[in-house]
Amino acid sequence: MSHIPFFVLSLCFILVHSENVHRKFCRDVDTSMCSVHSVTVDPCINAPRFCRMKRRINHIVTVDFTPRFSADFLNLAVHGDNDNDDNFDDVFMETQNGCKYATCPMNDGEEQSMSVKFNINANFQSSKFPIRMKLWNPENENQACCFTFRASYVN
Repeated sequence: MSHIPFFVLSLCFILVHSENVHRKFCRDVDTSMCSVHSVTVDPCINAPRFCRMKRRINHIVTVDFTPRFSADFLNLAVHGDNDNDDNFDDVFMETQNGCKYATCPMNDGEEQSMSVKFNINANFQSSKFPIRMKLWNPENENQACCFTFRASYVN
């Protein structure tokens, strides 16, 4: 029996739940350091304006980007801003070795794609909040790719 119908159905399911989202560059980062081509969140309901995200469920953010800097090592972190005060105090993913997600050494001008898995563990008071993803050179923190996108928390 052929597995092709199952594969096609599975692919359709994946495509339905994975959505491109509107993103903005982080305010405190030099936007000339990175071009972000697309940001996809899976699962994501209500895209592209914001994603409805469930607590304790893994979400995968896939980013296509071109860095305008080179780095031998990278750091990566994902934070939320439940208070909507631009502090991004809610940690969704502690600072980690970014080379687990992006290719290292990273070369200036070479387009990359990376996928990052995280979940929301906190209870949020606000219905909509920004999520910030930052990939940076630990030897020069001015060299960074950083963006935010809007999400809402649902149980």
